[in-house]
Amino acid sequence: MPARRPRLRSPLAIALAGAAALLAAGAAALALLWASLPEVAWLAARDPRSTALVEQRRAEARRARLPEPAGPRFVPLQRIAPRLAEAVVLSEDAAFFGHAGFDFREIRNAVAESVERRRLGRGASTITQQLAKNLFLGTERSLWRKAKEAVLAVKLERALSKRRILALYLNV
Repeated sequence: MPARRPRLRSPLAIALAGAAALLAAGAAALALLWASLPEVAWLAARDPRSTALVEQRRAEARRARLPEPAGPRFVPLQRIAPRLAEAVVLSEDAAFFGHAGFDFREIRNAVAESVERRRLGRGASTITQQLAKNLFLGTERSLWRKAKEAVLAVKLERALSKRRILALYLNV
């Protein structure tokens, strides 16, 4: 029996195998990130006692030897002036009630503007993303925080109604 020659792989097969490996690694990383972040379903029935943003401001006040800010005092959405809620939605995230946590048109516009100006400019964070940041993450500016914010936004959108997300946002 003649000796077997090693099979050469085609560039397409190698590229497909590499893409599959990258996709699997990305899915595993996303699953780990999802599992490492807080659950949010409890927010449907209870108001948070504090937020990452409040705790960050308290720590800053302690370091500066200033009085610490009070924690949030939650007001139900039905007790917030409807015009105020409408104005906030229009100014912060006009498409809020029409997307699932991400406004891809605004993301595209923000990226195009950043490329045109050759620097990062305005953001495209939605109300849900801002709520995730304020509740759980604080004000650190990094791509890692943005990744966590995006996963938390998906969790919030899956667990809470838009009205509850808006009520929390207006109170945080």
